[in-house]
Amino acid sequence: MNLEEIREIAKKKDKTIKRIAQEIGMTEQNLHRCIRINSMKSKHLNKVAEFLEVPITVFLSDNVDLKEENTSKLKEPKTKYGVCTDCEQKDMIIKALTDRIKKLEKQLASSKRKK
Repeated sequence: MNLEEIREIAKKKDKTIKRIAQEIGMTEQNLHRCIRINSMKSKHLNKVAEFLEVPITVFLSDNVDLKEENTSKLKEPKTKYGVCTDCEQKDMIIKALTDRIKKLEKQLASSKRKK
């Protein structure tokens, strides 16, 4: 992830970190901390992306690490009676990661052709 993008996008869109924090239900200090340590719950990251009107993929850096310990913060979707009630968020994350993998595969194939 690259949560520094939050600051950059906010600046371009004349939004403050304080305003973003209010919109996503977090304190300004906690949002600054999340950006600094480059870690945030997926539900908050989704809300940030929605508020800034950008796809969640802008926060995924080139070196996305899909190891289990780095994806453990992604919670299982909420279900009620066996029916997913929070699948939209998980689907967005899966799509973002899938798109990123495809882009990296194209870059890799391109670099192999050049050799």
